[in-house]
Amino acid sequence: MQVEPIALLRKKNARITRARSAIVNTIFSEDKPISAPRILVKLQKESASVNKTTVYRELSFLVKSDILREVFLRPNIIHYESALLPHHHHLVCNNCGKIEGVDCVVDEAKLLLKTKPRGFKLENHKFEMYGTCVNCQ
Repeated sequence: MQVEPIALLRKKNARITRARSAIVNTIFSEDKPISAPRILVKLQKESASVNKTTVYRELSFLVKSDILREVFLRPNIIHYESALLPHHHHLVCNNCGKIEGVDCVVDEAKLLLKTKPRGFKLENHKFEMYGTCVNCQ
């Protein structure tokens, strides 16, 4: 059963403002990570009265509330996606910028075997793959 982000925010006693709701709905309607500037453009197209400062403030709040996670796919650009999604990685086209989620390709057992003897407690990993998508080849 998938938990809805607005219901989760209510459970955390967070206020559900129009801006927060619009931002959450915009991000959760995407099938790939989305950047703050792109969120702002989409909200403006929908005539939502949300300014740049509000978008960034809300994104920060939603990350701290474990509703969103930051995804670093391009230098100096943070993308956002649901923190409610199962662990996965991304394929990124270097030509057109297409982003596609893929199941985890890292073998956690092998990572644990390599890190545990060194006294390192593995908590998370990130792995993004860059290349050329089928449409750009």
